[in-house]
Amino acid sequence: MIQCKLHDVKILQNSILALQFGKEKRESDLIHCKISAGGFKFYKEAPSKDVAISTLLKKEVFSQWTFPSDLERAPHFMLPLSSFNQCLQVFCQNASVTLEYDGSPEGDSDFRVILEEEGAVFQCNFTGYEPPQEGPSLIFDERDEICCIETRPEVLRDILNEFAEEGAEAEVRLALKHCDLRPTRSDGRSAVEDETALSMSVVDETSSLQYDIPPSSSLFAELRVGPRHAPGGSLVRRFSLKSLLAARNALTVSQSLRLRINREGVMALRALVRNSGTSAQQQQGSTQNGPPNPQQRYPQHPNQQQQQMMSIHLIEVLICSLGDREDEEDETCLTADVMDSQAAAAAGGASGVSQLNGHSHSAAASAAAPRTGVSQEAEEEDERDEARLEALRAKRKRVQGAGAGIASDSDDGESLFQETDVQRDVRVKREQAEERDSGGRGRGRRENGISQTTTRQLSNQAGPSGSRGGRQK
Repeated sequence: MIQCKLHDVKILQNSILALQFGKEKRESDLIHCKISAGGFKFYKEAPSKDVAISTLLKKEVFSQWTFPSDLERAPHFMLPLSSFNQCLQVFCQNASVTLEYDGSPEGDSDFRVILEEEGAVFQCNFTGYEPPQEGPSLIFDERDEICCIETRPEVLRDILNEFAEEGAEAEVRLALKHCDLRPTRSDGRSAVEDETALSMSVVDETSSLQYDIPPSSSLFAELRVGPRHAPGGSLVRRFSLKSLLAARNALTVSQSLRLRINREGVMALRALVRNSGTSAQQQQGSTQNGPPNPQQRYPQHPNQQQQQMMSIHLIEVLICSLGDREDEEDETCLTADVMDSQAAAAAGGASGVSQLNGHSHSAAASAAAPRTGVSQEAEEEDERDEARLEALRAKRKRVQGAGAGIASDSDDGESLFQETDVQRDVRVKREQAEERDSGGRGRGRRENGISQTTTRQLSNQAGPSGSRGGRQK
């Protein structure tokens, strides 16, 4: 029998809270539970297959841990999310919780949750459902990573709280630029004037809202676009607002956030969980007058020792980006192409880098580009990468089907994603509204496919700044 104990039920409550997609709560929601010698893993995937959230509690989190060494197969079953969450809320946050699993036929229950507080004991018995698959179909290939940001989760959460007022079908444009995180000046303002490292904007039929964030060391611990050995350039991707809002609960219980995007258009949000609980003040979003001074509003970045302590409790959110648009460029301009840089490194330090211009290039397109002076080993590595990418495309087609509207291979080989019917209708309505307002009324002027409004630049004293066009906030 597997048996483990947590001294604080809040640790498990935070894990289950992160699996709830925003404010949506359905009685039929099921979560996967996998138990291994390393710890517990819970995860959930959206029916549309464009969002997957997982949380990992390593065995070091537990005050007591018993796992049979002779277990033939690691248990994997599914639990009702709503019932599991209600069970954990019976006692207050001072309760301890014991998890037990007995897969033997003679056991009374497959999975038991036992809560204890000041001598009172409450037990929930669950019979696990057989999972339909071994793991989530949405994956993040770290070898194709093209950008990485380490920041405080409150920054992204506060922006998403503002965007939540927009329509459910709205899209979010995420623009990143590689910047050096230079020290701030004595007056608290960034040493890099009039420069934007991260920009997030949302546009619907009636309004637009944009936030620009400068490269401030008080907000970012790392900000890199391009491969780790040759950073530089810029990146633009578009995501469904509904998909991004699914990560708000995970951001609420997190202490540190690492955002990464790979060439397949998958965003990975990996967060370290705050195990000591979350105060009401920390859970609040932006105030009516905007976020205050980030040096006071947001806690400091955790140091290396704190990160090592928190790394035993992780949350990861995977989100698929939307497809390219004919009227809106979705570009990736890097100083050095990831695939070409890997090939140059394999060739023994070959000099020179390739510049990407225009639309984003998939790994397959990069591998197909003619190269000179590259070793046979590098060519073989490119062929393996191309085969791996094709396998990933085929897997997504099988899992998501033709009607899912995402992860469909395009004819030009530049994107794994295509526009859905709903997204096309939203775009057409938006274009028609802009034609009526072509004189500059309401939403401002349109440039590069995005409604441009007068944006107030973020300073270290003001927090993420935003501008809204079309309607008063």
